Amino acid sequence: MDNINEEEENINNVENINILEDSVRNIENVLNNSTKDQLDDDIENDIGGTNLLLDDVDLESFYGSTGKIIKLRIRNFLNHENLELTFNSYKNIIIGKNGRGKSAIAQAVAVGLGSQGKHAGRDINLANYIKDYDKNKKNLVCSIEIFLSNSGNNAYNRDIYGDVIIIKRMFSSHTSKFYLYGLKKNIYTSGTTTDMLKNVNENLSLSKCDNDGNNLNNGNNLNNGNI
Repeated sequence: MDNINEEEENINNVENINILEDSVRNIENVLNNSTKDQLDDDIENDIGGTNLLLDDVDLESFYGSTGKIIKLRIRNFLNHENLELTFNSYKNIIIGKNGRGKSAIAQAVAVGLGSQGKHAGRDINLANYIKDYDKNKKNLVCSIEIFLSNSGNNAYNRDIYGDVIIIKRMFSSHTSKFYLYGLKKNIYTSGTTTDMLKNVNENLSLSKCDNDGNNLNNGNNLNNGNI
């Protein structure tokens, strides 16, 4: 009788373990899917109000240029919980005390334009760029939104996106997604890799440098008139 009870108890324990494992898998799937859905939901909510985000910008001063940063929005990136910076079309200087996140702004631009974590200068793992990152909290999401001028001779699909093109990168501990949209139409494209940014970078001349890192673009790029 004791042996039978022990066998039944062992069977019950195995069943409980299986149920627990299934529950853990279900929770992980929900978290993963929720984060992916959250990325798309957030971008849908943002697109409708894009014009309002540029009310404080002198867009006329950017007319005729391509690839200049007009505005930068950062959410949950390194030590920045919620930061918006508006630039002018000439020189911009960011000042502040040590440890206040000046370097993080430059790193946000790099990551937002497709750089991997190891190339942004701080950490190999992109998830560690998320503010208050905790590997047990899979629903933490970081977003970087870069508004670029798009009205010069080498503008990218200006008839579709208009005079301002917005590149947005959102990522969590396990998902990274890019969005590309503009002011002219409520249309956007998305992708999970940097492939979708290749034509934009080439068209707007965002990444042409010599071996010493000197700019070769004669002005219409991120290194001239910005941070």
